Amino acid sequence: MTDLFDRYETLMSQALKELDAGDVAADATAAERATVLGDAVYRLSVEHGLPYNPFRETVIAALSGVAPVTVGRDGGRREPFAAALAKDHGLLLLALEMMPADE
Repeated sequence: MTDLFDRYETLMSQALKELDAGDVAADATAAERATVLGDAVYRLSVEHGLPYNPFRETVIAALSGVAPVTVGRDGGRREPFAAALAKDHGLLLLALEMMPADE
């Protein structure tokens, strides 16, 4: 499971880099930035071969604290999910919540 979470974190990191390098105005609202970020996350999930709905649901749950996410072989060690992206958790959560699930 840790490998999957690492893949999720890599995908989100790439999407954030694309957002920073993209054509989003410096004075864009959080919703405007989240829309662009959500599009990048969706496209990258397809490119990485990760099914979008499970990715979306897992990341929303992990970032919102709805369900505890345990990382580590023994299951006893707890680390925050995507800790390296902590400053962007709110924007990532907004982006994923704004993007509809695949049908």
